[in-house]
Amino acid sequence: MKKSETAITCGAKANRFPEFKCIELEDRKILSGFAHRYGLTSCEYSFANLYSWKDVHQRSWSLYGERLLTLDISNDDLFLPVGREMDTAGLVRLSKELQKRRMSGTVTMVPHGYIQRHPDLEMYYRIDAQRDTADYIYAVKKLAALTGRKLQKKKNLISQFKRAYPNYRVVPLAGELEGDCRKLAQDLLARNLKISRSIREEHTALGRALAEFEEIGFAGLALLVADKPVAFSVFSPLNRDIYDIHFEKADPAYKGAAQVINHATAVHLAPLCRFLNREQDLGIAGLRQAKRSYDPTRIEVPYKLTPLA
Repeated sequence: MKKSETAITCGAKANRFPEFKCIELEDRKILSGFAHRYGLTSCEYSFANLYSWKDVHQRSWSLYGERLLTLDISNDDLFLPVGREMDTAGLVRLSKELQKRRMSGTVTMVPHGYIQRHPDLEMYYRIDAQRDTADYIYAVKKLAALTGRKLQKKKNLISQFKRAYPNYRVVPLAGELEGDCRKLAQDLLARNLKISRSIREEHTALGRALAEFEEIGFAGLALLVADKPVAFSVFSPLNRDIYDIHFEKADPAYKGAAQVINHATAVHLAPLCRFLNREQDLGIAGLRQAKRSYDPTRIEVPYKLTPLA
């Protein structure tokens, strides 16, 4: 494909299509505002994610009328526009405008509900499910209470941890703990005998997240044993009903630590939201099994629309 003719600028103020803007801290208010206003549930629309992963994924944004466009430059895809729902004709017109600028015109992160409401999409696009980027959504009260047979094993592991480390503490992730948790993440990476590309990319994103923690809008919890972090979680609100769990790390040498920080996070967030988005499994078998083991309320599979012409 020839080089895109779409302009990408950094450090500029609010821009309009066809210009796209690199994602910076100054964009937090407007991007988060769209997520809250339109009740977005995909972690891909989270400002905290877009900014933390900017060194890994090349993404930018623009305004198209009153709608938000998010461009995935690395994959030459456009996320489904956010705002008043586009009809098929409007979406096709946007795809063609992108194609005129030597882009693919492909639209991703399309919810199943949108496909159902617009059956004529199949006349203009090939429609493919993106299972590896599905979001796992959990009822926060269920995770806080650990109710149900499927979660009994989690309760047992938490009990084992508490017996082994009766003086443990769960505290807000703030101040010096941000650096301590960054060191824990580095130690865990160093112990990994086989570092995949996805693990290395996540570590890069986590490094930025912990380095600019408050500025990005993160909050978190740290699990301490003898005043040393052995697990931590990082989260932020996605909309008024959902918090996004962006990162969660635990030292496997402390059996049950992963379950304790997961449970402590749910208890902490239960008064603030109805659901937790624990993000995607990326097609990794072990990660998929782990996410399923917490009995998600639903798994939201997005779709990709590839223009037929």
